[in-house]
Amino acid sequence: LAVDEITHVVSTTCTNSSNPGFDVFLAQEPNRNWVLPSLHGVGVRQRSCGSVPCRESVLLVSCHLAQRNCPALVAACEITSSMRRDELERISRDQEIRIGVTLFRDGASALIPSFNPEGGVFPKLSKGIYELVNWMHLTVPDTHSDLRIDVDASGFKATLSAYILSLTAPLLLRSCTTLPNKSAMPTLPSEPQDFDWAVHPEGAVILSAIQTAMNINKDEMKAIWEVYENDRNTSSVTVLSVLDTLRMQPGRE
Repeated sequence: LAVDEITHVVSTTCTNSSNPGFDVFLAQEPNRNWVLPSLHGVGVRQRSCGSVPCRESVLLVSCHLAQRNCPALVAACEITSSMRRDELERISRDQEIRIGVTLFRDGASALIPSFNPEGGVFPKLSKGIYELVNWMHLTVPDTHSDLRIDVDASGFKATLSAYILSLTAPLLLRSCTTLPNKSAMPTLPSEPQDFDWAVHPEGAVILSAIQTAMNINKDEMKAIWEVYENDRNTSSVTVLSVLDTLRMQPGRE
């Protein structure tokens, strides 16, 4: 796939805030040969971390992409170091324990979703690494104060409440019972233990709680732990890093 054959850009960030956004500069990089009048950009900023912004943006353009059978570039870019000044000030001023200064890390990642890659406009595209067989979107009511990033005089101010732990694991277990789509793929297993998992690694305690709630061991979450232990939490970038790590490990289809 040539770079100039990409006609859509979907970008997301929680911390890389600027106007124009990084997606504009990405499209204007030298040697990309993108024709800007035909380039449609969807930018999502100041949203929750994980795959939610990417997924919502992809769904927003998916109908148009499907009609034209066009590949899109989905990019996530985070400058989480913008939170360190506020974290350090709060540690010094309030003498409280803050995990943000050690939990987060800058990063960027990208992927290319496509429709019917083995035919249509771009038949030369190889079969995708992952295939989407089902999806769901869930917004938990009254949780806006538990996980948020606000602009403060000392930079971005992160809020991570203790309630995140009690909210995350049960919801993931619920997703596990509804996401497997037997009609689209009859061979899909039904038990959490039969999957290799790619979950946004919010923190070690949360990952351990997920393992307990779904009765799975660390081996089923090997890619998640590897990313968390080596690269830490890179906000919206992290789940793409997990998917990239997962594809390089031997495991189940």
